[in-house]
Amino acid sequence: AVCEPILAKEKNLKKRLHGVLRSCIETNMSYHRFSTQLFKHAADPESPLSPFGDEQTGVRELAVGLYRRVVEESSTRVTGKLQKELPALLWTYQMGIVLYWIHDRSPGCAKTYKLIDHSVDLVVKLIKLSRLTPMRPLVTRTLKLMAELKPL
Repeated sequence: AVCEPILAKEKNLKKRLHGVLRSCIETNMSYHRFSTQLFKHAADPESPLSPFGDEQTGVRELAVGLYRRVVEESSTRVTGKLQKELPALLWTYQMGIVLYWIHDRSPGCAKTYKLIDHSVDLVVKLIKLSRLTPMRPLVTRTLKLMAELKPL
């Protein structure tokens, strides 16, 4: 719900992704201290709290659906296999940001926001570069690797 204003207003992929990631952190900021305790359980692949486990399929699908909207409703054209897999890859990227945030002890988690600010630009540039003919083998190979590693 907190992402709706961003998604309704912005069509620029970079601004959409940036806004959603920042909203994720801002929404959870009051739980920052608790997140360490939660992570102890969520990091266990056997735990029902693991974001990668069967018990969290619904939550994970909602998050991937959010990233599907981020991409599909943006002005950036993504096609082929990347279009199908990108939302899940962006959710995985978000999980990396969240893990960094859990360990971030900088005032106001400023380092996490800096990570978002700079990495979103890189991610969007890579997405745009993926359309170029010389990049297609790399994209194909990356997606194949992701499919092979995907037990989820």
